Amino acid sequence: MALDQLAALRRRRFMTQTDLAKKVGVSMKTVQSWEGGRSLPRLRHIPLLAESLGVPADELLEALEQGKAAA
Repeated sequence: MALDQLAALRRRRFMTQTDLAKKVGVSMKTVQSWEGGRSLPRLRHIPLLAESLGVPADELLEALEQGKAAA
């Protein structure tokens, strides 16, 4: 899984950016930034983000590492 798939995973669960933001405890602008590749989720957000998107947390962490390496 790549971080650029966040929007697809979110839509697959019928969530808006606002819905995901509320579940994770961030602003909608933060979710937009993650999905647009302008920033990466902080480590403390990974568990709730993974749970909300229905993916294993280790997959999100791996995607984060790949995103950092590409930057």
